[in-house]
Amino acid sequence: MFYLSKTPLRISLFGGGTDYPEYFHKNKGAVLGFAINKYIYCFASEMHDSVNSKFRISYKDMEEVKKAKDINHPIIRTLLKNNSFFKKNKWHFGTLADVPAGTGLGSSSAFTVCFLNLLEKIQNNKKSKLYYAKQAFFVEKEILKENVGIQDSLHSSFGGINIFKFSKKNINVESIDINKEKIRLLNSSMILCYIGNPRNTSDIVTKQIKGTIDGSNDHILDRMYDSVFKAKEILNKEHGSQMLKSIGKLLNENWEYKKNLSSNISNKKIDSIISEGLRYGAYGCKLCGAGKGGFLFFIVNQKSKNLIKMKLNKINPCMDIKIDFHGVN
Repeated sequence: MFYLSKTPLRISLFGGGTDYPEYFHKNKGAVLGFAINKYIYCFASEMHDSVNSKFRISYKDMEEVKKAKDINHPIIRTLLKNNSFFKKNKWHFGTLADVPAGTGLGSSSAFTVCFLNLLEKIQNNKKSKLYYAKQAFFVEKEILKENVGIQDSLHSSFGGINIFKFSKKNINVESIDINKEKIRLLNSSMILCYIGNPRNTSDIVTKQIKGTIDGSNDHILDRMYDSVFKAKEILNKEHGSQMLKSIGKLLNENWEYKKNLSSNISNKKIDSIISEGLRYGAYGCKLCGAGKGGFLFFIVNQKSKNLIKMKLNKINPCMDIKIDFHGVN
């Protein structure tokens, strides 16, 4: 039998950095963002007894091992080695992705959510979306000791446009309920531009986390937290091009805040591409994820969209995206 799990990647718009426990265990945290129609896929099938290996793992590498503890892929190894269900038969697990890993779209957490869902599907267990988000975060943060925020697994699990609020004791999920016309407008006004240099998020944010722990970044993160609720008001009350302009302006302000969190976040190449996009009619832009590379997200004037893509595509490939409302499935 063949099993398949699918999980969306995400765009974090506002509040990024306040979703780290180092911040929201001492302050309130909140983020606003959405899942997108670019996905991580995980699959599984049982292998015949004649196959020599117990586990076959297919990703950018191919692994064949007799014990789960010998799997090199850290997330797959962690999720399989203590699961007695998968000791019974021989299994082939694999993964595919619409975009490269390490590009700021939350692929590591999306993969963890996706693989968790796959294992539960095989065992015929039904779990809540909040379960997947919390469990994925626990695996990455507590077991694998990665520097990750919790918003990535939440966006991938829930789908849609959401505000996630955090405190030491609670996670609150607030869906942004906007009409179909606003969704259509957003979907037709977004571009992702790939600038290369995929990287390990955990390594990039090390300096930022130090500033969060000692409180030196709090004045910046406090402003980024406030921007979440400014964005909510814009999405609820404004319409048409004015909504896009206001979101774009707020996005630019937050990009400037974010650059002040660490010297590792931007560079001359990134700043130059952003300036070019804004010059050709984009309302706002930010680099997705931790910094240094990956994807730039532009919110644009629809009349200028093709021009911006044409100009940027000469060096950096661009693509349209839409909001995913399904989450993990």
